[in-house]
Amino acid sequence: MPSAFILIIEHDPEVTESKYAKLHATYHLEYATTGADGLRMATEMVPDLILCNAHLPDIDGLSLCEQLKKDERSSHIPIIIMTTRIGDEHQAQAMAMGADDYITRPFQSDLLELKIKNIFFTRQKLKEMFLHGALTMPEQFNMSAVDKQFLKNAVRAVQDNMQNSTFGVDEFSGYFGMSRRNVLRKMKGVTGLSINEYIRNTRLKEAYTILTKGDRNVSEVAYAVGFTDPKYFSNCFKKLFGKLPSEVRTVANTQS
Repeated sequence: MPSAFILIIEHDPEVTESKYAKLHATYHLEYATTGADGLRMATEMVPDLILCNAHLPDIDGLSLCEQLKKDERSSHIPIIIMTTRIGDEHQAQAMAMGADDYITRPFQSDLLELKIKNIFFTRQKLKEMFLHGALTMPEQFNMSAVDKQFLKNAVRAVQDNMQNSTFGVDEFSGYFGMSRRNVLRKMKGVTGLSINEYIRNTRLKEAYTILTKGDRNVSEVAYAVGFTDPKYFSNCFKKLFGKLPSEVRTVANTQS
């Protein structure tokens, strides 16, 4: 499994050498020495996390954070702001700009590592909840308005094509104002799934809802959600939910 990719936006080479050395053992690191380069690298490379100096020479770090959080290509990327300013007011300002966490300099490397681990743990839990939840609407998830809109578009894309068995990555990407590559990265960053996995799982979650009504057989439900092979549908369904579609239907009929 590849290590997480962290983009460090830091103009001070001495800080880069001393404070981030320990991170190399666990993460893949890339560096930007200006805010402009950081903005470009963040939207082109889509890292798993960004560490950003609040005091950059060309762009204020908080303004950069705000730009990244408003851009659909990068809004899901967690950002830790690093600053020499002390006080709740400055921390509140960073959070208001969309920062996920805040650390005051000088800081201990162990504290930074802990903050990074906590963010990745929280994000992983969100992805697991998204993967295994029976419902698909983004209102269930604690995320930014930009990311919720991305998921709403994703839900609509699949719902508009629920019975279209040939609906795939290219057609799906057309629902977003981004390149196919950026949609792929955004989907992976928000949900932990590839586009094909997302389409399949959304179809299966819709099938689960239909099956709980108990008025259609398994083959009918499979075709209704875009599967052409009921046996393959049943295998995918069991892998996601831990039970066969026939079991869900049987319980629904028993309770009706």
